[in-house]
Amino acid sequence: MWYNRGILIEWRKTSPKKKEGNYLMTMQAVNSKLIRAIGYNPLTEQLSVTMQKNPGTTYVYRSVGRKTANDFVESTSKGQFFNSNIRGRFPSSKVAN
Repeated sequence: MWYNRGILIEWRKTSPKKKEGNYLMTMQAVNSKLIRAIGYNPLTEQLSVTMQKNPGTTYVYRSVGRKTANDFVESTSKGQFFNSNIRGRFPSSKVAN
């Protein structure tokens, strides 16, 4: 598990038989006008972001280092940090919840 400022970002294997990298993330709600929830898997370096406007849609950003994820969680403005440091800077895919 990964803790940051009292926020738990939990990961666990989906099945002991599956290969490394098949982990589930627990999304944590954040206080932001733009972002509804954030999840991070330090093993796969995947950052998941659910937006306020489309709460049924989550974007997964790959190759996001732990420092960037920590800085994002600790930022006073999640939306500003996201737009300046994550959006358009990492490979991503849109997934439906």
